[in-house]
Amino acid sequence: MIGDGEQTKTGFFAYIGERLSGFEPRADRSPLDAFRPEVDSFPEYYEQYFQTAMTGGMAAPVVPLGCTGPVSYTGHERLRRDLDLLRAAAGEAGPDEVFVCAVAPSGVGGTGSAQDKLAIAGLYANAINRSLRGIPRERVRVHTCYGINEGPRGTRRVAGGPGRCPVHDRGRGLLLRGRQPAARARLPRVRDGQAAPRYGAATGVISHATNIVEHPEVIADRIVRFAELVGRENVVASADCGFSSQASYPPEIHPKIVWAKFEALAEGAHRATARLW
Repeated sequence: MIGDGEQTKTGFFAYIGERLSGFEPRADRSPLDAFRPEVDSFPEYYEQYFQTAMTGGMAAPVVPLGCTGPVSYTGHERLRRDLDLLRAAAGEAGPDEVFVCAVAPSGVGGTGSAQDKLAIAGLYANAINRSLRGIPRERVRVHTCYGINEGPRGTRRVAGGPGRCPVHDRGRGLLLRGRQPAARARLPRVRDGQAAPRYGAATGVISHATNIVEHPEVIADRIVRFAELVGRENVVASADCGFSSQASYPPEIHPKIVWAKFEALAEGAHRATARLW
């Protein structure tokens, strides 16, 4: 299963302004608002971090936007380029599935009470479900994200607590984060039935936000655990998120380490397959 992610884009932070009309910059918002609780908890770390990485290292500046008029799609040429590049990249590899990524309503983990976060999460889920009406379930993938940067994530939560985010009901594939602390806490909820058997789960078993190369046997253990929750036929081993998911000057994870992680992922998946079958 291959997706283009943010590979052909400057990043999803800039996606709306580049492809939709009806949005204008908001001077009263900061790109750091979504990180505020964590920045306040670890100011020494982020003072250094933002100078060279994330918002401080992006090739395109982050500009918070607000909706000020009717929304229409204007990114047809960019989409055509995305499709052409993805077809060329897939080439003759013969992948089982190929899909194109787009940004969805987000920002669930911002400031506010747990009740407010849950209400906002419900609005986002409803917006996604409504936008996907008429599109076959088997053509949809949904990625849940707990943060893309290499940071502590000690205060980041989704919808007031792990496992309480409303589930999008229009997608066949759920791309679940498995290596981040908040994501790992969601796993018991999967057993409780929040991810029904009709879903496939591309579970994150290697982290995109650390330079540590995971051991294949540890990866195999993680895959088997997910398989026990949702069924072995429903699991695809994956990374938590994209590596260097914004166009930035220095990548957070060195490319040689990224390839070593992918090699460990392939070996871990091979070992898990041998165990499960």
